[in-house]
Amino acid sequence: MFYQIEGYIHYWPGTPYAGKSADKPMQDNSGISATALIWEFFSQY
Repeated sequence: MFYQIEGYIHYWPGTPYAGKSADKPMQDNSGISATALIWEFFSQY
């Protein structure tokens, strides 16, 4: 499975941080949690 978020900078989706990096806003509005997705995958094994 592959996830790509258009216009997203190198940032961990699902992190409740809001700020700026290189003048780009870093507020997570992706609607996904990278941590939950990784756990969903690895918990199968």
